[in-house]
Amino acid sequence: MEALALNSTTKSASTYAICDFHYNTNIVGFYASNQQYSNAIATDFKSVVKRCMRTLPPDDQSIQLEHYGTTRYQVNQATNKKYFDELLHLRDRISIPVEANSINVELSKEELVLAWNLLESIPNLFDTVKRHLGGEFLVMEAYHFVASNYNKQSKVSTSGFWHRDSIGRRIKIFICLQTTGHSPVTAVLPCTYLDPIPRGWEMLRAAISSTANSNVTTEPMNNLNSTFEKFNQVDQSYTQGDIVLLDTNAIHRGIYSDYNNQKDSYRHLLQISLIPKTTLDLQRMLNSVCWAQKDVKYPVDLFDKIPLHTPPFYKDK
Repeated sequence: MEALALNSTTKSASTYAICDFHYNTNIVGFYASNQQYSNAIATDFKSVVKRCMRTLPPDDQSIQLEHYGTTRYQVNQATNKKYFDELLHLRDRISIPVEANSINVELSKEELVLAWNLLESIPNLFDTVKRHLGGEFLVMEAYHFVASNYNKQSKVSTSGFWHRDSIGRRIKIFICLQTTGHSPVTAVLPCTYLDPIPRGWEMLRAAISSTANSNVTTEPMNNLNSTFEKFNQVDQSYTQGDIVLLDTNAIHRGIYSDYNNQKDSYRHLLQISLIPKTTLDLQRMLNSVCWAQKDVKYPVDLFDKIPLHTPPFYKDK
C-alpha cells in the first residue's frame, strides 16, 4: 500500500475544542449549559487516549491515524473483493437532487452486511480501529454520503466549515464507490488530542442553516476557514476503491469548491462511524440523541453479526 503523502504536523495553535451537533438538533444549547456533560466528555476522552497506549502494537496505519487523524486502505487489500463488486451493483439506487450538493441515505441491510464483510476482509483494519479507540467499538452510523461540488445555486453545507464532531474519538470509515471529475476532498488538521469540550465558535457553526437564504451570516466561519488554512493539512482525495479512516476529533472539513463549473464532479461514499463503548454510554447520558441519522430498523439477526447500537439502530421484529 502507498503511504499517505502527509504534510508536517500542524503547529500548536490557539485551536479551541469544539462542540458539533449540527444545525438541525436542539441538543447544542443543552450541552453548552450543562457543565457536567462537558466534564464527562473530557474525562471519557482522556481515558480512551490512555487505553489506546495499552492495546495492540501499532502498524503504519495506526501510527498515521494517531498522529495525523487519518489514514487509508484500498479495496485491493481485501482478501475477498466480491463484496465491493456487489456494492457497486447497488449504488445506482442513490441519486443526488439537483438543488443539493450532498445527501445522506441509510444503508439497507444488504448494503451494510456487504460493507462490513469487506472491511473485515482487509487485514489489520479493525485492529487499527480497536487500537485507536482503546478497545471494543460499536457502529454509530451507516449510510450513503453523496456529495457534488458547489455551484452558485448550491445550499450552504456546514460540513464545509472547519469543525470537529464533539464526542471525543470517533472513526468515520469512508468507502469510495465512485467519483467523477475533480471530486470533493476531505481536509484534516492533525490535532486529534484536543480536549472535546465545546467552545463558542463551533456553536456558531451549529446555528448556520443549510439553506442558501439563511438569516445567519457565514462570514465569521469563512474567516475561520481562512485562519485554519494557514496550518499544514492533510488532503484526502478519493478514487473508486479507496477506504479512508478519519478521527472526527481532528479538525476537518469537506472541500466542495466549484472546480471550473464541472457539474458532473461528485463522489459517492459509504460512511460507517465507529465509537468506543464508553462513548456510547456517554451518548445515552445525552438524552440518547443521534444527530447524524434517522432511526433505522434492521432485522434482529443483524445485531448478532455487526456491533450495532441503539439508537439509532433498532431491531425489527
